[in-house]
Amino acid sequence: MELTSDPPPGATPLDPDESAGLIPLHIVTQEQLNAWEQQNILDAREWVFARKRKEVLSQSFLRELHKRMFGKTWKWAGHIRTRTLSRCAPRC
Repeated sequence: MELTSDPPPGATPLDPDESAGLIPLHIVTQEQLNAWEQQNILDAREWVFARKRKEVLSQSFLRELHKRMFGKTWKWAGHIRTRTLSRCAPRC
């Protein structure tokens, strides 16, 4: 499914192949995607601050955090990216 509106300035536009990784079928607009991701990020925040953690900069912890932030949204959440998605300059 391809989202129906243009992404906000600075956001990475999604092509149809990337949109295929979207899990919730009810999301059709960028605004819906933003709201869905925001709630998932807040849930991950509760998880991360629920107890003291060691090794917060380890690859396994960061992958788990990413999965908790985006795992209900994207099939690829928690996986290491194999290609560059950002279309903006390094100093956006």
